[in-house]
Amino acid sequence: MTVAISSATDLIDARLNGHNKRVAFIASQISECLGLSYDDQIDVILSGFLHDVGIIGLKDTSCLFELDKEDSIHAEVGHKLLTTIPELKKLAIIVRGHHVPYEKSEVQSDEAFKSQLINLADRIDIVLDYNREPLSQREAILKWINSKKGSRFHPEIVQAFNQLSGIEAFWFHLFAGDFDEELLEKANNRTLRLDTKGLLRFGKFFSQMIDFRSPFTATHSSGVAATAVFLAQKNGFQHKDQTLMRIAGYLHDVGKLAVPNTILEKNGKLTKEEFNVIKSHTYYTKSILGKIKDFQQISIWASLHHERLDGTGYPFHLQGQSIPLGSRIMAIADIFTALNEDRPYREGVLKGDVIRILTDMAERGGIDIELTNLALKHYDELSEICHFEQKTARKEYQAFWAVS
Repeated sequence: MTVAISSATDLIDARLNGHNKRVAFIASQISECLGLSYDDQIDVILSGFLHDVGIIGLKDTSCLFELDKEDSIHAEVGHKLLTTIPELKKLAIIVRGHHVPYEKSEVQSDEAFKSQLINLADRIDIVLDYNREPLSQREAILKWINSKKGSRFHPEIVQAFNQLSGIEAFWFHLFAGDFDEELLEKANNRTLRLDTKGLLRFGKFFSQMIDFRSPFTATHSSGVAATAVFLAQKNGFQHKDQTLMRIAGYLHDVGKLAVPNTILEKNGKLTKEEFNVIKSHTYYTKSILGKIKDFQQISIWASLHHERLDGTGYPFHLQGQSIPLGSRIMAIADIFTALNEDRPYREGVLKGDVIRILTDMAERGGIDIELTNLALKHYDELSEICHFEQKTARKEYQAFWAVS
């Protein structure tokens, strides 16, 4: 779960690619030098993976790369997002404090100490130039870090890093970047088993990461999830599969974290290049969800929602029976919801036009004609359910940013 969240966060800014896992690795290595307990080391690793989840709250992420600038906004947003999952509340506290300087930190707290570990690991990764070999950078990095010992950085943690930095293998391993499995294996005994409510909380958390970046996407995933569940129920899906469908609806656009807000909020027709960027989002959805054990069904239903029965969809160009029923449902739920929403370049489409568009797509062989007829048969009920869920999501969006 944490690796999936980390991968999703990386998509928001290409400069952050791999940043979260490197911070997790650096912090893990320092925590070993400090002799922290197994549980404390795992807290540090997971916090490293999650520490930048709040960057959905930044319009400009450049501040993350300014060494002497502390940004508390994304730390606060990350804390608020993570506290929606009770099992991650301890990690949320660590994330909240990861940009607090040592001299302002409540160092007597275990969580504050772990925040300080993430603080140092984060700055080490930012100051490193991964286009140069590491050992020649070591002396300058150590000089900079030690100059801020006791003010910016925790003295004990700096001392542990001084010891670690003398081991060449640490730097080579960091630059090789092949430590995902190593970190996961280390945390193998920290397994989180979620019941249905827990899965739904996780799905909702992810949908807020996706949708809360922009007022124009703030309610989309909630609407798609509700619409897809209605259609699944009418198709005889069992309760368990309806739950999986709702989660898939929440997560279907997670890959849009790779799409800049300038494209999502563009008030006009997209260029070919911009649309190509949009096309990538379902690929990234599949890539991210594939990292979560036992999410295979959710991943398939979520990531194939832009495939078309005639093979004209994207990004895999599947067709006919190779597109599962759940993915066909998700496709119609996505189209139905999108047409009814206000977008930067248009207001929500009128009922008659929605019916015409969906009917035309079905008759041309793009979407399932039986599912389309089912949706149109229950149009008013489906629309009411979708709008109710989106109204609730809009209130959640406004409440979230009102105090963040």
